[in-house]
Amino acid sequence: MSSKMFRVVVAGGGSAGLTMANRLSRILGASNVALIEPKDEHYYQPLWTLVGGGLKRMEQSEKPMKDFVSKNVHWEKEFVEAFDPDNNKVVLRNGISLNYEYLIIALGITPDYQRVPGLLEGLENAPNVCTNYDAKYVTKTFPAIQNTSKGTALFTHPDTPIKCAGAPQKILYLAEDAIRKRGVRSEVEVAFTHPGGVIFGVQKYAEQLEKVVNKRGIKTYFHHALKELDYASNTAIFHNLKDPENPVKVSIAYEMIHVSPPFKTPEPIATNPNLAAGTGYLDVNTKTLQHNKYSNIFGIGDNINIPSTKTAAGAAAQSGIVEKNLKEVMAKREPVVFYDGYTSCPLVTGGNKGILAEFDINGQPLQTLPSIFGQHKEKKLWYFMKARMMPHLYWYGMIKGPWKGPAVVRKMLRLGF
Repeated sequence: MSSKMFRVVVAGGGSAGLTMANRLSRILGASNVALIEPKDEHYYQPLWTLVGGGLKRMEQSEKPMKDFVSKNVHWEKEFVEAFDPDNNKVVLRNGISLNYEYLIIALGITPDYQRVPGLLEGLENAPNVCTNYDAKYVTKTFPAIQNTSKGTALFTHPDTPIKCAGAPQKILYLAEDAIRKRGVRSEVEVAFTHPGGVIFGVQKYAEQLEKVVNKRGIKTYFHHALKELDYASNTAIFHNLKDPENPVKVSIAYEMIHVSPPFKTPEPIATNPNLAAGTGYLDVNTKTLQHNKYSNIFGIGDNINIPSTKTAAGAAAQSGIVEKNLKEVMAKREPVVFYDGYTSCPLVTGGNKGILAEFDINGQPLQTLPSIFGQHKEKKLWYFMKARMMPHLYWYGMIKGPWKGPAVVRKMLRLGF
């Protein structure tokens, strides 16, 4: 079995991994940084909400991976088979090993379709079963919405950590808006299920979203977790978790259903007890993002064991923390900067408006703009930022450029105001 040696190995070429590989290759120079990523295409996944809502085309979310991997980065187009942190080694599926001085793990998370029996079969076979969380199925969503003129349009939120916790309800609002514009809203019940007890975890934004739900007559089922899908009979089976010790089975019939699936970490993390916490996520210090057992390993992005919502905005903010703390560790010093858990969730509430939620690891608002801008209120500006500005910032400011989140902008604006 052949092996190669690198100063830094980055496992995973999604938002977080590609950003770190490109940035570190500029700092460390050619051939010092290796990126492990098997895919030829790179997706800006936050745009899939708008693809599913019929407002963007799928091809607008996709670009060739080769156009965004720096020439200074050694790119291994292969899957990670296993991590061997005791020997500073990553084993690839093709048998090659990459040895490293430092490792950044950014494998993300993947849909756990098997956790909901019938879900994958429904996505494969039923035109009225869809999800925005997969490149293979996202283009099913808008046709399913367009074909719904009666019955219940049902939208679910899973009972696991998830990419962008606001996304399950973004498509809810877009679908309700589209059904209303077609003139059949009175014939369609639009409903949303959530395993928790509130529409959103940050009160400032939850209050506004509750107003949206009430104003538009959306039915909500709280404490409901999807457990099975009988797609042949158009029935979703939930557990009502209001009393977690005695869950009650609930069946809801639907005309169409958008499922936000449960998620899990990839097996190379989840099955490695030296790397994973009890949750199955990478066991890092929530402030420094350094692994709690191996000082030469850092984690970034969706696969790390922190309570903050998993978003591209969060990965951008984490990238600056990992970069600075890795430099300190390389110089045989302790990490010096701490992640506050910043993340952002532009909550699209219709075809031309939204709410711009930003908050920290404790679920407290951490807004970039001063309060006079009213980020918690529905405005066309926030939709414009989501649909037009943020994709450009992602492609050319984050994964290819210097963007490390809005912390500096926030500080400058506070001084200005």
